[in-house]
Amino acid sequence: MMGVCDMNGDTAVSFLNEFAALEKSQRGRTVLDIERYRDMVRRHGLTQRDQYTICLCLLKHKRNPDDRITGRKMIFTASAAGHEEATIRVLSNALLGAKAQKWLLNNPEINLVRLQLQRIVQKGENYRAMVLEGKIGHELDDDEYAIKCWERALPLARDEVKEIDRLTDMGTEGQARLLEIKTSRADFAELSAPWVELSAVHYDRFVDLLAKKNIAAASAERKKILEALKIGCEMDDPTCHFRQAYWFGPHANNDVKHTSTWLYHMTKAGASGHSQACHMLAEWYAESEWPYLEDEPPDAIKPTPFDTYPASEPKQKREEEEQEPNPAHDLFHTATFPSNPADRWTLAIAWLRFPLSRLYAPSYLLAARMCMEKDLSGASYVPKSALGMRDSRYLYASRADHDAGIEIPGRREALEAERNRPSEPNPDYKPADGKRILTEVFHAVAAHKARQEYIKAGLTDFSRRRITQGEAGMAQTDLVNEWSLPKQVPAWIRKWLRFENEREMYEGQIEELEADAKAEAEAHGWDLVDEVGGLVYKSGLQGQGQGQGQGQGPAAAEVDDGKGRGFVGRSY
Repeated sequence: MMGVCDMNGDTAVSFLNEFAALEKSQRGRTVLDIERYRDMVRRHGLTQRDQYTICLCLLKHKRNPDDRITGRKMIFTASAAGHEEATIRVLSNALLGAKAQKWLLNNPEINLVRLQLQRIVQKGENYRAMVLEGKIGHELDDDEYAIKCWERALPLARDEVKEIDRLTDMGTEGQARLLEIKTSRADFAELSAPWVELSAVHYDRFVDLLAKKNIAAASAERKKILEALKIGCEMDDPTCHFRQAYWFGPHANNDVKHTSTWLYHMTKAGASGHSQACHMLAEWYAESEWPYLEDEPPDAIKPTPFDTYPASEPKQKREEEEQEPNPAHDLFHTATFPSNPADRWTLAIAWLRFPLSRLYAPSYLLAARMCMEKDLSGASYVPKSALGMRDSRYLYASRADHDAGIEIPGRREALEAERNRPSEPNPDYKPADGKRILTEVFHAVAAHKARQEYIKAGLTDFSRRRITQGEAGMAQTDLVNEWSLPKQVPAWIRKWLRFENEREMYEGQIEELEADAKAEAEAHGWDLVDEVGGLVYKSGLQGQGQGQGQGQGPAAAEVDDGKGRGFVGRSY
């Protein structure tokens, strides 16, 4: 408990004993006598960080429910006494709980804490409080209010990012202050990036307006999305880099799939540890054929290997007229590497390592499929004409011909002939590994179902405790993690709840993920078993009314009483 705080052990014990006595004298109350609490804090010389440390230790004491109740009373009392981080802790926790319990944010006790939050917001100093207040407003369907909160938080959040960058650049001299910032915060929900919240709410509006064919209003929302993403990308926020690439990059109904801008933002996100971005980069390196980038390089940076026509103006004049450099355009000079199928495949595997380590389930499906690829496409080679930047790489003689669709006679056939090289054996073709990795996808889906059942059962128990013990008797409704599930759920299933961010990334795709995993198992005629030999999936039973051949083994019986895993998931 004494990890990062200013008090010693004797002080903490003395304070806890006094608080326990105060709690005993005021049974039935969640918020205890505020003045007596303040006096206790003053006499013991506790800082806000000390108070928060004690609260957190009590709330996380799973072996003694009474300690968690005491911790809950302490954090509510600290909030009422003006402790800003206690207020943020209570409400960020309530915000997460509201995903499953919509009524929670309208609870009278929570409303009292929210009044404290609004007082903090009115001071105009704590931008994280502004972000949290906006998120609560958004959850309560007041988007206009939420947007105002987030816009107000923007300049303060930007200033802190710059300060953190400055402290980081200071090396060891800045570490103490960085640690203080990190340990003094009570975020359950992410509160440091208002640009992420703004881009999301404007994107939701944009999609709704497009569906209603209100093009003018949708265009205005699109502009606001891009403004928020621009700020986030300037702050090097990986979520904003990912959204810039994913929301405004290639889509299935577009002719152009992968552009320099897409690769730039996706690489920035992936390099910062965004699992979904890493996954998409792995897909791109594994599957892309020449030309890897499908947009035309601007004249200002030509010549490049990706040119389909020569620059229109002399190089000196282009350099004089060149506008502010675009870092995405640099990729036209570097994205030819790796330039052969085997090396691109190796880089794809390297990008997969991070999302695999973070248990991002779609990456397990991709890894399984990659293990089953016997050959690598020869079309993934960069043609010699492009590598050597010869004039024979041009499909058009000029920009005017490009715009008019007038190709150099016979050039397309020559380029196709150069591009179409024979396939090569995949050195990483490993069916046994593919089978093992695919089994993990089924475990991920099983974990999703186990989590849903746990939440459903928990809500029933939650309501019962609320009636018998009141609000103060409720344990903290933290995230459902791998240790929350019943003991009979095996470790190879419960582990899939370890990383909440990654789980939420694919949660909405769970049905599609399950269907794809089944299709892969069927394609290879695989019967899949778990670590103790329990049947996970039986091929050849699709549509025969036997749980799709799944959930018949001993491990499955522990999870769902042998009824077969009728996995469910929300639409994306």
